[in-house]
Amino acid sequence: MPESLTDAASSNPTGLRSMFRGFYPPTDEQLGRFLREGLVVLDTNALLDTYRFTETARTEYLAALGVLGDRLWIPNRVGEEFLDRRATVIRGLAAERDQVRTKLLTELEAPTATIARYARRRGASADRVEQLSAILTDAVEKILTELDDDSRPDDTPQIDPDADPVLTQIEVLIDNRIGGAFDPKDLATLNSQWKLRCTGHVPPGYADAKKGERSIGDFLLWEQTLREAKKQSLPVLLVTNDRKPDWTREDGDYVGPRPELVSEMYARSEQPFHLVDVHTFLTLANAHLSTTVSSNTVVEATLLASAEVTPKPDPELTDVLRVLVNKQVSDTETIVEVLSQAQVSSLVLDALLDLVLADPDVPWPPGEEGEARLQRALDLALSGKRDLGFRISNPQAG
Repeated sequence: MPESLTDAASSNPTGLRSMFRGFYPPTDEQLGRFLREGLVVLDTNALLDTYRFTETARTEYLAALGVLGDRLWIPNRVGEEFLDRRATVIRGLAAERDQVRTKLLTELEAPTATIARYARRRGASADRVEQLSAILTDAVEKILTELDDDSRPDDTPQIDPDADPVLTQIEVLIDNRIGGAFDPKDLATLNSQWKLRCTGHVPPGYADAKKGERSIGDFLLWEQTLREAKKQSLPVLLVTNDRKPDWTREDGDYVGPRPELVSEMYARSEQPFHLVDVHTFLTLANAHLSTTVSSNTVVEATLLASAEVTPKPDPELTDVLRVLVNKQVSDTETIVEVLSQAQVSSLVLDALLDLVLADPDVPWPPGEEGEARLQRALDLALSGKRDLGFRISNPQAG
């Protein structure tokens, strides 16, 4: 007889498995039952991945979700955030080629200079040096052009919602599978509950507490999912690439839901709960659903998931920036003194000094525009650190 999602725990209500369900990862068979029998809930980032995928991967992803039928569901907040962020994701995809081109050309500056020096030593004319140097930049352009030709989709996403073929497919997929909006009275009550949960660091949502008026989003997603699980009497599998500590527990290579979430789901609905990222969902779908997901699509999803994980902060850089910003330092002498005394690597120190002292266009203390310029300049100066994992908070905004 197939293994039930609840049998092992319910057989002894006072045993470890019943009292601490969240510390016991589901077996492979139980994961299969989540897909075959459970309510599969998409987070906003999982829904937005339909845009980030290439055409073939997108087709397979949407097909896998479509096989779920009425067991596919999204909370109301996910629908709202998806529509709010959709255009930003599309613009980001359009800008990605230019960003890659700029990065490649920047990294070619050193070898290009080496070639130029060597060519001059061999007696090459200035025109010949320029011709030789252009071989590298031309190679970059050729590679990017061929990649464009290889991956140009027939259903290119469009910002205009009435002209976006991807949005049309998503609308069909989730039609009648979206939670209703909370009424104002219920929302006010939930807002009070969320503030209390944030104070006690009760997951999920407390990690977003400083995001302003939209920081309640994860809690609303969770609350509506709890209610839907009870209403439908189905186990819940949340598909999300979110790896924030108020959602996930990491133990070595294992990444799963916070035990508190598993316990709360069972207490409120008597249903099991688990979460997986998109690439794990696709792997499981290929094994347990009547759909085919290629290995290329799984690899693509893995790369997307790793790109969405927020890097851990650089503690050295964080300490320096926090001192400078919190004190709203504006005079050059103090900046030099703070940076010189800080226990940071010479690379970080040089990057900060060069930026703050040599670039007159960077305001200090930084305003909103200055913050963005500072972050971009530091990312570039730190030679390949794509994201420092730290964002300077505007002193004027508190």
